[in-house]
Amino acid sequence: MATYLPTGWHGKRVAVLFNADGGFEGSLFNDSDGGVMVDIVEDQSARKLFIPWSSVQYVELLEQADERPHRQAVKKPPGA
Repeated sequence: MATYLPTGWHGKRVAVLFNADGGFEGSLFNDSDGGVMVDIVEDQSARKLFIPWSSVQYVELLEQADERPHRQAVKKPPGA
């Protein structure tokens, strides 16, 4: 399976923006040619959400490995 996001992003906090429906923050679990899977924690329960690339505007990295306040964003892949 192809991956579009840098492998260093897996397990990090990300923000996922949808087309027009808003977005959310969570921990990046996985990404593939089909979309992204994010762990969401709410009220002491966790769930994984799969978001197809066709619904994603962009994915933004909210934390860096070195913990400096620097953000990066990746737009959805072309043709997705």
